[in-house]
Amino acid sequence: MKAALLTELPGTPAPGDFDRPEPEAGQQLIEVEAAGLNPVDVNISLGLVFTPPLPSVVGLEGIGRTKDGRRVYYDMTKQPYGSFAEYCLVADEDLMSIPEGIDAATAMPFGIAGLAAWTGLDWKGKLSEGETVLILGASSIVGQIGVQVAKRLGAGRVVAAARDEALLARCVELGADATVQLGGDREEITAAMIEAADGGFDLVLDLLWAEPIEATIEAMAEFGRVVQIGGSAGLHAELPARAMRNRGVSILPHINYHASVAVREEAFGAMCEMSEAGDLIVPVEEVPLEDVAQAWERQRNGPHVKLVIRP
Repeated sequence: MKAALLTELPGTPAPGDFDRPEPEAGQQLIEVEAAGLNPVDVNISLGLVFTPPLPSVVGLEGIGRTKDGRRVYYDMTKQPYGSFAEYCLVADEDLMSIPEGIDAATAMPFGIAGLAAWTGLDWKGKLSEGETVLILGASSIVGQIGVQVAKRLGAGRVVAAARDEALLARCVELGADATVQLGGDREEITAAMIEAADGGFDLVLDLLWAEPIEATIEAMAEFGRVVQIGGSAGLHAELPARAMRNRGVSILPHINYHASVAVREEAFGAMCEMSEAGDLIVPVEEVPLEDVAQAWERQRNGPHVKLVIRP
């Protein structure tokens, strides 16, 4: 079968041929409609997450059909049969049913990226009606979805923070009530955060960590929560202990797999409904399998669109 193969670590996948997988007990053979490219895929290819068998097919998430015709989404494949191929292997318990009508490429952002936003805000962050939310790293796909989902989940005020001025303007179009441009002097950013928070952030969806979160703590509301799901700005932060204690700020680390498959399946379906109603808009670009190396390089540099591979 056609597949995108990783043959060395660190490495970049290339198109090739791979044996079609044969499912064992508790596994399903999936005929792949489309697969999603994510930062975690690049990190795996760099040897930063785990050591995959070599050679192996890359890709964790995808949409396809089981042998009996069930249409499914999955965000974990069985090594070495990843999702960037005509067929892949997925454990029975990792399959999530999805609507028939929605196009696979349109729905793909609601997987790893969308679920990080939805479960981070709802399941982990316990977003309540009327709260003020900060999306820290709003220019990313997770962030763009987060701006829109926060409103759907009842946020009273949504603030988008990122470096890119044009993408911040895009976040306003998507429903953000205010923006903060990052990248300047820390004291200036903190002052901008406090002004934008208009009383304090109740919930922060943090995709950046490092200096951006340091500049945010002073703008937190009493008992505010920070859902920590990414480290695009750096893996270490120096947080002001007194400000955190005085405000009762909580740091809540989160990854999608903390939530059950049932929770993720419900969230995926809700985002599909939002999309079909025109209430959730995400930029998507389809890439043929033979161009996987170029897509990999674009993902390394942060494409700000969801890259979807068609096998």
